[in-house]
Amino acid sequence: MFVKNNKAAFFEVVYYLLNILNPVLTKQKLTTWPPFEIKREIKFRGEVLKYINELNAFYDNADIPHIMSSHLISPGGFKFTKFMLKLSQLVVYEHLRKTEELDILYCPKPSKNITLTKANINNLKRKSAMTEIETRKIFEEFESYHFQFNEKALLTDNELTELNRQIREAKQRYAIVKEEFVKKYPSYPSINSLEEKIGVLKRQWENFQEIQKLFDECEKLLLYLNSNELVLEHSKEELKLPNEILHVIKNRKELNLIEFFQSLNTLLEKKALELPNPTNYFISNNKEKVNELNDRYTEVNNILFENMKEVQDTLDKLSRKFKVLIDLNIRSEPTDEVLAVLLDDSEKSK
Repeated sequence: MFVKNNKAAFFEVVYYLLNILNPVLTKQKLTTWPPFEIKREIKFRGEVLKYINELNAFYDNADIPHIMSSHLISPGGFKFTKFMLKLSQLVVYEHLRKTEELDILYCPKPSKNITLTKANINNLKRKSAMTEIETRKIFEEFESYHFQFNEKALLTDNELTELNRQIREAKQRYAIVKEEFVKKYPSYPSINSLEEKIGVLKRQWENFQEIQKLFDECEKLLLYLNSNELVLEHSKEELKLPNEILHVIKNRKELNLIEFFQSLNTLLEKKALELPNPTNYFISNNKEKVNELNDRYTEVNNILFENMKEVQDTLDKLSRKFKVLIDLNIRSEPTDEVLAVLLDDSEKSK
């Protein structure tokens, strides 16, 4: 600010000094702070000069030089430097006075009075001794902290050295294991290919479960159709009769055959209207449908047996592969890491 004109820096510094001097009065006097536009800057400069004049009147020894408002447009030069010096001295003096550091305010001067000179010398010795004690205390604390941090630094350095050594050994072991692994499994598949194969196995297993479920249902149906023990069951609670004959049983405990057959005749006449006429065309057409359904049933049955054979082969392959994994896990020690590689039948034969 004193080497090169800086208006923004002057605003910040002068407000900082005046705020330390008296925060409440500064807030009252400088109402345009912060001056973020030209009009507020002009008004702020006027408020600062007016406030400085009041400080000169209030403090007898302030002796802050009077300057024009134009000096603050582009602050710089000898007058401005002296203005800031006197303002800074006033602020420092009042700050020390408020903090009760009165001894620092008085500068010792040569005097012909022996008593005054001796008092000044004693005061200087006392202050020097206090300063030396405080300095020694600070220096001892610094040395203590420096010693502690130095020990921690040495400990950290040793730990870092040990850690680097362990890392180097781990890298060497990793290189050896990798080399042995490459020699043992030169054509080991990649992780992506293994994941793809595992995904294929999962999908095959899901399809197998669906086929197994369908096969079980078909097997039950075949057993039921091939059995000769077809027995009609009757449950009185679940009996569902047409409305035409329902009242015959519900209204009386004993069956009236005449009324029953009359109602049955009415029901049959009603149902006869819903049945198609058994013409030759109807019979031949339904016969063809029955034959077609029979052929489809035979075809589906053959496909199911073929799929069952294929599924059984897949189960045998899976069983052999899982058996290899189980045998490897049983033979391995608890601390060993066993890498099981699933091989196809073609690879096994090699």
